[in-house]
Amino acid sequence: MRVGSGIGWAVFLLRPVQTLIQPLVIYQLSLLNAIFCTVLPVFITMMAIARVGAPVASLAGMIGPVSTLFLAAWILDEPITAIQLVGTALVLAGIYLLSTKKS
Repeated sequence: MRVGSGIGWAVFLLRPVQTLIQPLVIYQLSLLNAIFCTVLPVFITMMAIARVGAPVASLAGMIGPVSTLFLAAWILDEPITAIQLVGTALVLAGIYLLSTKKS
């Protein structure tokens, strides 16, 4: 991990400073991406944990990859393969087993 980080920083620092100069729209879109794809989801997750508890919130989080598969097929017209369906079935079976487990 440290080696990869060091190489990443070295590549970043060895580039000319002029490569950081981008059109304003790039910085605006980056800010929107940071807010709506990083900050806001963290706050919403914390609110969900406070409201329903960590176990239920974590079960709801397991639906993310499954929903991504079907959204990609619907919106981007991506093909769904057999191995993806097998993986989806395993995730859903895991969710079912975890949600029905009695402590």
